[in-house]
Amino acid sequence: VWSSGTGSLDDEARAGLVTYGGSIAFTGHDGALNTTLANARVELAGDTGYLIFDVTGTTQDGEAVAQQGVRLAEFALTDAAVTDGALTLDDVPTTLTAAGASAFGTYQAGEGLDPVSAVIPVDDACGAPAEEESEPEA
Repeated sequence: VWSSGTGSLDDEARAGLVTYGGSIAFTGHDGALNTTLANARVELAGDTGYLIFDVTGTTQDGEAVAQQGVRLAEFALTDAAVTDGALTLDDVPTTLTAAGASAFGTYQAGEGLDPVSAVIPVDDACGAPAEEESEPEA
């Protein structure tokens, strides 16, 4: 669970990036797996969203990993909309991306992951057209 993210969102284009920070460490398999996912981000890109992490450590196969900004998981944004001042995602299914499979090294691309839920508050003016500035009279 992450909170207090910062970022921006273009509601019309459903595009934006929210950065949370923090990290998750995965260890196991008698020390063979020692991977950290850090600097958590949620990217919205039209009809698709991504969970992005910096990935470091070693995979279960003992491969060294040091990759920044990996789109680890993806999810559909087809029904996402700003309602009541927030973009809400509720148990949206996610899958592991090819980049995520390469960086994490334990699962195959396309494998289902836990669903994502998020409430991303937006400013009251989000999506409101900017006021036009009038030209000064000569």
